[in-house]
Amino acid sequence: MDLIQIEASTARRKSKIKSQKSKVLWNKLFSAFQWSAYLRRAVLDYIVFVVYFSFSGWSRETPATSVSRRCSFMPRWTAQEKQAYRTEVIQRITAAMPSVMQEYTSINWAEELKGYRTDHEYYPDYIHAPIHGITDSYTNPQSCLGWDAAMDAIIPLSHNVSCQQLREKMAELIPEDAQIETVLELGAGTADGALALARRFPQATFRITDVSPYMLVISQHKFNKVGFSERAEFEQVDARHTGYPDNSFDLVTSSLLFHETPKEWTPKILKEMYRITKPGGWVLYADTYRGEYALSASFPEPWLDDFIHFNFEYEFAKAGFTELKYIPYAVGLWYMLGRKLGE
Repeated sequence: MDLIQIEASTARRKSKIKSQKSKVLWNKLFSAFQWSAYLRRAVLDYIVFVVYFSFSGWSRETPATSVSRRCSFMPRWTAQEKQAYRTEVIQRITAAMPSVMQEYTSINWAEELKGYRTDHEYYPDYIHAPIHGITDSYTNPQSCLGWDAAMDAIIPLSHNVSCQQLREKMAELIPEDAQIETVLELGAGTADGALALARRFPQATFRITDVSPYMLVISQHKFNKVGFSERAEFEQVDARHTGYPDNSFDLVTSSLLFHETPKEWTPKILKEMYRITKPGGWVLYADTYRGEYALSASFPEPWLDDFIHFNFEYEFAKAGFTELKYIPYAVGLWYMLGRKLGE
């Protein structure tokens, strides 16, 4: 083979090698482009997923993702900020207490407490826990007297809305044309929730229930003051087993209850709420400590960790309620609205 032939053969081999390298390079680029497209699609799908579940009223997520999804946009407080917050709350409560004591000075406690259990053994075990850092707070009349003052301090400072706004917004979630004749409030506290509903539905009658007799006395005083006393009965009731007949109430409501009860109680209370709701009736609930706000809890809550990992859409649905709507409101506050199917 002469020199010319050798050079031609070498050139062909180089050309072939270059062509093969070029083909390999294009294959790599094409593969990279494909993966880039897949990645872009995956990112897009994730964004769509997040947006959908952020704005949908119903969720099929796990309890853990449920918490992160509902983050209320507020910075996490430092230890110093929490202490400053606690100090401000206590100062506001202290300043309000003279007028509170004057408001309730007319109550004849010995008379009003007749018919209620006040012995230590009656109360469920959980109520003796240091809720908000105060042991036996709901079996202590002084703590119960300060409840409204505490709410009037905590709700605005924590959630940027007034306690009245929280209750009125809650009542407005039930349509005015709904057929609401009978209402039960569980764990009513001082019955601000029931009062808001009583103003919205003037034809309705109410059962105001709580395990604390002191809360019930205060609730009755407030109903008397606004002229609603003929529309309400006040009963000392354990929310797990109320003793009411099946299908008793058009609306069963509660608020700020589940974050103060052990996790074992929640499914039992929800099942009881479902049992005593009339077919076609409503359930309405409100609470706090969702998302980032839960990380800024400034007062001790014995069951907070269990509470923030609870998937309440699932638990309400498991109890039997349908047409569920999870409704965020203000910072860290939320409502749950649902129905019991008609039979």
